[in-house]
Amino acid sequence: VFPEVYTGTSDLYCFFYARALQLLKTGGMLAFISSNKWFRAKYGEKLRQHIADTCQVKSITDFGELPVFESAAVLVMIFLAQKQSDIKLNTQFTQVKSLESPYPDIKTVINEQGTILPNNSLNGKNWLLSDSTTASLINKMSAAGIPLGEYVNEKIYYGIKTGFNKAFVIDGAKRAELIAKDTKSAEIIKPLAVGDDVRKWRINYKDKWLIFIPWHFPLHQDTSITGSSLKAEKEFERIYPSIYGHLAKYQKELSLRNKAETGIRYEWYALQRCAATYFEEFEKPKIVYPDIAKESRFSLDEKGLYINDTTFMIPVYDLYLLGVLNSLTVLKYYHQLSPQILGGHLRFKRQYVEKIPIPPASESEKEPIIKLVQKCLDAKGVNCEEWEKEIDERVAALYGL
Repeated sequence: VFPEVYTGTSDLYCFFYARALQLLKTGGMLAFISSNKWFRAKYGEKLRQHIADTCQVKSITDFGELPVFESAAVLVMIFLAQKQSDIKLNTQFTQVKSLESPYPDIKTVINEQGTILPNNSLNGKNWLLSDSTTASLINKMSAAGIPLGEYVNEKIYYGIKTGFNKAFVIDGAKRAELIAKDTKSAEIIKPLAVGDDVRKWRINYKDKWLIFIPWHFPLHQDTSITGSSLKAEKEFERIYPSIYGHLAKYQKELSLRNKAETGIRYEWYALQRCAATYFEEFEKPKIVYPDIAKESRFSLDEKGLYINDTTFMIPVYDLYLLGVLNSLTVLKYYHQLSPQILGGHLRFKRQYVEKIPIPPASESEKEPIIKLVQKCLDAKGVNCEEWEKEIDERVAALYGL
């Protein structure tokens, strides 16, 4: 149904848009109040393309995080479009900043002055909802750099998903207890950082540890094992009795995880997602960042921390790249890439982050940025304003701004 907008992960309202366009005659008007997430979300690509192909967008009124509805926490916008592609309309975009009304009998009024979006702002699946000045900056930055995904050879990785943190995530006291019972336990207990620990230029490590158990452990290197293996379980119990005993206390809960996979594709005691093809990268120097944040919070890990599924990593030691990603210039750009959720938070998912353009630079251009980044790292992000300002200026210059 509605293949023109279906992606497998679409929000339900995407189908309402598709059905409305199906019902409209040429020249008919579409007017919807809905969430604004499809403007930037991956699942909205087909809907954006479909609307660009079949409609002229008349206006978009975005209320952002304002509490338009008392009983629903949703990012609301009003969308008006005409089903007619051969007449060019100017699209007005209005970002509403206040719901306060100067009139006593009217609860809400929109006083904001809208802006006419530049031509090609709503081009195919890529929409740019910003004024001409911002659009010019975005286009200039895009032209000046190469996408981050290409810059790092697509090496942007998601953290580990346990499926049941209570069993796999432990503190230092529990770690000491497990090692006291069996010293081999130390081999598979790894230091863990989560998204909230990762700040700009530092990681606030909080004595969290991950019991790292890949699928089919300890026979995980045996490629002939393709499903849940009783042989692997017996070996695990024999080699790591202390850890096995700890996880056995949670066997019921662990077995109730993803029922299509647990006990079928992998053993009840294994992690739900163990970064099977890249877990060795965790112990190497890497850039890490949280999946949700209000600002850029990229940092460098040189301590071999493992990360969970609220965190991403780029397994490179590149202080120039770290400086670019933490720059104010890139943050302004990223606001146009990422959808926002309540609280003004940005989503730092791979699908958005990999699009950040990284400007090429000579070694002489990189060197001062690298030195400034090292100062910020050494200071752990404290009193770094002057260094950050210089990084911003140097990065902006590389983009030609």
